[in-house]
Amino acid sequence: MNKLLINLYCALIRDKTKRRKIRRVLLNQDRMEFLTQQNAELLGQVCLLQKKKVLIVSKNFSGGGLETRINNIVNKLYDKYSFSLITQTAPENMRIKPSQHFEHVYSWDEYRDALFKVDIIDVHPFNVYNLINEWNIPSQMKRTYTLHGPASIIENLDFLHDYNRIFTVSELLRPYINENYPNLKDRLVLSKNRDVIKNYNIPKSDGKNILISITNTVDKDFIQSIIDIIPSQYNVHLIGLFQSGTFVRKDGDLIYHGFVNIDELFEQNHFDMAFTRGGFAAMDVIARNIPCLCIKSNDEGVYFDALTRDNFTDMSDCNFVARKELDNQNIVDTIKSIEDFPQKYQCRDLLELHNNAESIEDLYEGL
Repeated sequence: MNKLLINLYCALIRDKTKRRKIRRVLLNQDRMEFLTQQNAELLGQVCLLQKKKVLIVSKNFSGGGLETRINNIVNKLYDKYSFSLITQTAPENMRIKPSQHFEHVYSWDEYRDALFKVDIIDVHPFNVYNLINEWNIPSQMKRTYTLHGPASIIENLDFLHDYNRIFTVSELLRPYINENYPNLKDRLVLSKNRDVIKNYNIPKSDGKNILISITNTVDKDFIQSIIDIIPSQYNVHLIGLFQSGTFVRKDGDLIYHGFVNIDELFEQNHFDMAFTRGGFAAMDVIARNIPCLCIKSNDEGVYFDALTRDNFTDMSDCNFVARKELDNQNIVDTIKSIEDFPQKYQCRDLLELHNNAESIEDLYEGL
């Protein structure tokens, strides 16, 4: 019976050399009794040894969508893989802490230790290629890479020819890859951002309130243009690194929340709708059944899309990023439409179907 159990456990181990070695060790445990505490611990070590080791490389790990995505993946797959993280961000600067399921978090200069006996290296932008190229990563090490957004395609991506898998969080990047890197187009796989969707207590309405959930200070002029469009009967709430007086409003209230805990913000305030740049910020809004107005700006212009039940699947595949050129009257008309038909814009159930963290796929299967 003991020998049968040993064979069953060893059959789970993929590496032939490691399997033979462990089997010899187990068979020579003085004809051990398999159910003793000592051997239970040994079997636990066997199960740990069979996990492939994944090193996640993220130059930045301060706080945002990239960090949330990485943590969600680790929290979902830690029972199958042994995860470590290497980053340049110091622990005291991490607004979002690495998942407790990371076996180890390395600083950037500890790359030699981080790469020791790693099976898979999972790379996240931005501008890390030149640095990790200096690490002399062994050719047999499997590699994956994730494109997170427009900033991901600033650098030359020819190096991705050497990667085993290439993911994108948004279909919006596919046309660029198809045009500029045709040899990669058939290898680019959509891996949507997914999040933990909880049950939330929604506060009662205390007037008309609109949230602008755009935290980047470089968007000051862009945010002011949105404020100018919002009807005066709405209070406008702002989060991010903005001081009181940063923006001007002729009619209606401006309420500054600073950098706040999102859960606490939504527990204490009722919002009729919210402007976001997409990604996880949009999912925070959608999960609370708040109508989500997706808006973005870049060098080419300003874009706006209202999320509805009809366009949800398409918007979800594009990480809830706006694509239509902004028309001020369109925003005014959309706000009026939300007042009249709010159910058309409430999509929590669709978020649970398409973007729930429980549906995170195994990105490393077969590597």
